Amino acid sequence: MAWWETERIKAFTMALIKNYMDLSGRSAFTYRDLRIHYYRNYADHTYDWHSIERAIRRLAQEGKLTRIRAGKKVYFGFTYEGLAEAQKQGVVA
Repeated sequence: MAWWETERIKAFTMALIKNYMDLSGRSAFTYRDLRIHYYRNYADHTYDWHSIERAIRRLAQEGKLTRIRAGKKVYFGFTYEGLAEAQKQGVVA
């Protein structure tokens, strides 16, 4: 397993997504939305943005995120399985 596919970065990415959704009030996001949120609200950039992008794609492949294409934009959001996984990890209250 490659380092960007570890449970640690997936858990961080799920927490990042949940934090974005809580603060913005949205239930979906684009790569751009999440990237702006990451660099504005997280002082410690432990993970490279491209690693987070890979984790988002992996989570979508695993069925934890839904992926919807709308024109040139791609939107992501949690699936029921993703919400259950996030709750299990303690990401969702």
